[in-house]
Amino acid sequence: MVSYRAFTREDCQKANTFRRMRLRGQSPTTFRSKRGDFVEQELYAMVIMYTVIRLLMVQAAQTADVDPRDLSFLETLQDMVEAAPILTLHAIDDTAKLVVVFEYLLEVIATNTIDRPRRQRVAPRVIKVAHSKFPRKRETDVVIVRDMEKDLSILEWPEKAVL
Repeated sequence: MVSYRAFTREDCQKANTFRRMRLRGQSPTTFRSKRGDFVEQELYAMVIMYTVIRLLMVQAAQTADVDPRDLSFLETLQDMVEAAPILTLHAIDDTAKLVVVFEYLLEVIATNTIDRPRRQRVAPRVIKVAHSKFPRKRETDVVIVRDMEKDLSILEWPEKAVL
């Protein structure tokens, strides 16, 4: 049996993943499914296809002696969409033709270079610190030590106190 804590932690991780995908992408990702398990299946399919396209880009770059980071992901995706019917047609008929078409696809992908140079990083990557209304504690900050016995005294209860 799954505990409530594990269930909510898993749900939070999924929600955070969806939020990160939406924030990092240029447009929000719309899932067609309505049920949570199907949305999760769609997410896995997207991640797998992203990985496959990146692997094809690396393979094409290796065959053409090009840096894989210089290839355009969107143009490669467009070439994959256009080549899908041709690849499925030749996969049924003849595997020799399929190999030729696949090698041609790799050559086309290798020509999809980015039209502008990559930006050089100005600063190294760092972890963003969450903002707080209090200043951060530094080593130069002085710790105030209080002598509680000296600073505080216990008052005597008056004998004729009225409650």
